Amino acid sequence: MGEAELITLARKNNESAFLEIFNRYKGGLKVHVSKVVPSWDVEDVCMQTFLKAFLHIDSYNPEKGEFRTWLYTIGWNTALDLAGKKKREMDYMPTTSIEGDADSTVNVSTQEKPADEAISNQEDYDKLIGYINGLSPLYREIAIYRFIDEKDYNEIAQKTDLPLNTVKTRIRRAKEILQKMMLDDEEDE
Repeated sequence: MGEAELITLARKNNESAFLEIFNRYKGGLKVHVSKVVPSWDVEDVCMQTFLKAFLHIDSYNPEKGEFRTWLYTIGWNTALDLAGKKKREMDYMPTTSIEGDADSTVNVSTQEKPADEAISNQEDYDKLIGYINGLSPLYREIAIYRFIDEKDYNEIAQKTDLPLNTVKTRIRRAKEILQKMMLDDEEDE
């Protein structure tokens, strides 16, 4: 069955079409999002991606690009959102102890991740930095503010002294370029 026919059926809530789409793209999507999130989060990101895609399948426009690119963009953004959320949680997580009243101390232990997972996280982060550094200067600064520093659009507009709509457009284009870089790397592997 062709992709166009599958998508038409999926838009009619055909469960078999959803299952076929899932089976066709899950492997590639896992590889794709593993560039952003650690291995233990890949499955969750993939499931969230497919859920979002199926809920919003009517918004897919084949004239704007391939279905795989649309799906992978959803996955990439979902992965970035999760990575940012986890980073924010870690920034506020106590690492030693929390003092209670004068008579007691409540210890909070944080489990350290195994060395290979820490290395994997660092490699994923380094890949993301490499992709961002490969962007033209027009998009690089804004991508750093958005994807590394996790600034919101208004903060970026203030820092770069650009109109808000320009910031939004450049972030969208940076995402598209990063997506293409990742797909190219994936095909080269």
